[in-house]
Amino acid sequence: MVLLNQGNRLLTGSADSELRAWDINFLEEEKAEGEPKVKKGKTLLDDEDEDHEKEDDDESVEERILRCKKAGSILREARDRVVSLTSDSRARVFGCHGNDSVLELFTVLSEEEVTKKMSKKLKKAKKKAAKAQEDAPEPVMERMLKDEIVRLTNIKASAKIRWMDCLLCAGGELKVALLLQNNTIETYSLKTSDKTPVANKMARLTLGGHRTDIRTLAFSSDNLAVLSASGDTVKVWNRSTLQVIRTMACEYALCSLFVPGDRQIILGTKSGKLQIFELASGSLLETVEAHDGALWSLCLAPDQRGIVTGSADKTVKFWEFELMKDTGTNQKRLTVKHTRTLQLEEDILCVKFSPDHRLLAVSLLDCTVKVFYT
Repeated sequence: MVLLNQGNRLLTGSADSELRAWDINFLEEEKAEGEPKVKKGKTLLDDEDEDHEKEDDDESVEERILRCKKAGSILREARDRVVSLTSDSRARVFGCHGNDSVLELFTVLSEEEVTKKMSKKLKKAKKKAAKAQEDAPEPVMERMLKDEIVRLTNIKASAKIRWMDCLLCAGGELKVALLLQNNTIETYSLKTSDKTPVANKMARLTLGGHRTDIRTLAFSSDNLAVLSASGDTVKVWNRSTLQVIRTMACEYALCSLFVPGDRQIILGTKSGKLQIFELASGSLLETVEAHDGALWSLCLAPDQRGIVTGSADKTVKFWEFELMKDTGTNQKRLTVKHTRTLQLEEDILCVKFSPDHRLLAVSLLDCTVKVFYT
């Protein structure tokens, strides 16, 4: 909600397609004739100087009763709920949006502009009445909310809007800033004095980070790239420039690694799957149903020929890299082949090979670490 007309009007938005305006005024308490004035008792902290004492019957602002009376409503083009309703600092322009990518802008006319508009409407009504009937009574024009608040224009953003703000500058230029749900900030500019204002995009700032918690990180073999994965995306970054090289949609990732050669990456997910991505195309090569529980840990074998995985389903599984021919493209692509399974009594949280590939350490949910010969 926003306050208009120097705080005398309240504009609210809710789950419907309307913006409702309310006139704000204070009720004056009426006293019966002959009713004595109620005086407040003095305390030791009161000033004893009678000359500077205020009248006891004057009400403070906090004691006044506020009343809102509906002044009308404005129909929005969107049909969903209002997510944000914001005005500029002088409350001359306000905007609202729902769960979509469209921002609706409205302007609040000054009293002078409203009077001019009403006089034009009255002249038109008089001419129309005179044409219809010579002795017609003088028409009366009732002032309505649509005469005070006028739709300015709509701005179509490149993605769904999360938040907005606006600034009315000198010369009637309106600047609008939009925060979008894809971590992008867009700014627009338009002239409110134009008959049909058109919003021009001025700048676009993209924030390349994740929208959810980052649960896993991995370095490439040459230390030039860094992998980060969260609950919905996996991103590969250039370590020196800090720029995003590739962004790919994934399931909820818990662990990750670069495949030797740094052309593919493998993710272990909360649903127990292994997801294999190709970095050059950013495509998902394969999803392997690896475990029945969350896949907490991945480790590359020291000979770089396979991996080992540990899961909440109390199993450790060994996998080997293989090249298989894709039936769609007839080209070879990377996959993993399950070779062995180690069954344990507790959930597995982490697995690690020794550098000589002779030992495998497994940490369990019962706060123990077990070491096995491979």
